Amino acid sequence: MEDVSSLGKDGASAPTLAGKIAALLHTRSTEQESPLDIAIAKESPLDIATATDGTLSHKPLIVEPAPLGVAPAKLEATFSQAETSAQEEHLQHGLAESIVFGNLERSRLELPMLLSGACGGADETFGEMAIQHQHRLVHFLGPGDEEWASTKAKETQKDAFEYVSQELLESSIVSGALDIAGDSRVLGSQRTPDWRARVAEMAARRNFLQVRSADAVYVVGWRLEKGKDQFTGRCDIDASETPALDVGGGTGWSCQWYVDRFTDGGEDPALCKLFFFDDAGPPWARKDPASEGRWNRWNVTSKTWEVLEEDPPKPFGLYAGIGATRLSSRAESAIRSLYRDVAATKETEKEALNVESGLAEEIVFGNLDRSRLELPMLLSGACDGADE
Repeated sequence: MEDVSSLGKDGASAPTLAGKIAALLHTRSTEQESPLDIAIAKESPLDIATATDGTLSHKPLIVEPAPLGVAPAKLEATFSQAETSAQEEHLQHGLAESIVFGNLERSRLELPMLLSGACGGADETFGEMAIQHQHRLVHFLGPGDEEWASTKAKETQKDAFEYVSQELLESSIVSGALDIAGDSRVLGSQRTPDWRARVAEMAARRNFLQVRSADAVYVVGWRLEKGKDQFTGRCDIDASETPALDVGGGTGWSCQWYVDRFTDGGEDPALCKLFFFDDAGPPWARKDPASEGRWNRWNVTSKTWEVLEEDPPKPFGLYAGIGATRLSSRAESAIRSLYRDVAATKETEKEALNVESGLAEEIVFGNLDRSRLELPMLLSGACDGADE
């Protein structure tokens, strides 16, 4: 079983985010532990305790025969309908717990697998594309989160809903990660005694599960204007109090949780794959000509966005696809383009060329029959640069 200090990817050297969480929790001796904390902390004074050999004393419930994240239809081939329901719930709990406790067995996952949250906009669009391309899909939902799930997700992606207990979401590991992220996001005058409650109103803890073990994170959203608060994006604050990782809304917390894996001696910063499409979003969002309407990648070292000249890599492995609940047409197109199969696209272009083999002659001899053309149609030369 994985050491508690490895909150990031397998093999990450200490101190990792989990190590920082342990140190943070050690200072909270006066705080009451939840039943889940007590269950996993029997042999150490720390809230996220380790046994004498350095391993967690808790082992999440995992069913061995079937891989995690299996859709109900596949389970029904093996179990009776009654058994399927119980088995599915067991698998779901095993996946969430394994992610939180850092002992996820990737060899048991059917990859690629998308982790998201079933909200409208980005979540449902990522989910739709994942299903179309035979990727596994998991939408994590905590208590009350289904209220915010989109109609489309409820109608076409409900089999991917995985319900997570409040007990797990309020465990010391998730709470510790929230506090560490808060050190980067809730700054200066925003750090009031009730800041955690205010965060709870705009960012769901289940988002931590989406990025905790992800190989890459794809985000479509908007940026905070410099000098605006991170809670609403509209209230004036000192410019120094706007987070460096300036993705707005609850999505910003997902991004921060992911990036925290690569800071302060954690995972290799070069392996951070946070891809962000700047949709500019609401009127109060930052409008940066350099990043707007384009894919960008976060640089952990410089704490800046680097504009990508082309789309990010096609979603792979265990990845998160998340973002704003309202998308422009360009943002929706950006998500769909991520899944485009380059080889299939080239084959389609070749077939189209064959269909239009008589087009050149008709243009030259002036007898072009426009009624048979599928318009709009671009005429170009396939050269590098402008043509391509």
